[in-house]
Amino acid sequence: MYANSRNFMIIVVNICWGLVGIVNFNIEDSKVL
Repeated sequence: MYANSRNFMIIVVNICWGLVGIVNFNIEDSKVL
């Protein structure tokens, strides 16, 4: 159970960083346009 919840937290963090990367990429894209 503990291992599963730890893996879940890692997945959540990875998803959050992925969203941050997408947002930053879109902001950079808007600057270019």
